Amino acid sequence: MKHVIIPYDLLMTFVSIMKQAESEVVGFLIGSKAGDAIIVNELILCENEDRSPYSFKVHPNAVLKAHEIAESYGLDIIAIIHSHPGPPYPSVMDLGGMKLWGIPWIIVDRLSHEVRAWELNGGKAVELELMSTPK
Repeated sequence: MKHVIIPYDLLMTFVSIMKQAESEVVGFLIGSKAGDAIIVNELILCENEDRSPYSFKVHPNAVLKAHEIAESYGLDIIAIIHSHPGPPYPSVMDLGGMKLWGIPWIIVDRLSHEVRAWELNGGKAVELELMSTPK
């Protein structure tokens, strides 16, 4: 089974920023893959151009910069992380984005801070196991 391994402190940094934001928070996770493991090394936060608590949009230049940063570390963009105003399940908009990106999406509930990882498989969202490294 595919699983995402994310550093605990990186996840807590995202949650801390999310708690202070008025709109959805979004970023790219860079790292590598090893077999069924998707290993996160770094978080690259991006500005939400929608400035909405219900959606996000990332400027193409921010996407390019994230790719450049990943390449400079010898890594790849391996997942997208963003907050939701409620339960961490993919929205219709998320499903559309997941079709375009083809990488896992990590969704964090703004209220409960519950975190779930998803990817598309056969056009349907499938939950991935999410593991965090020790503090």
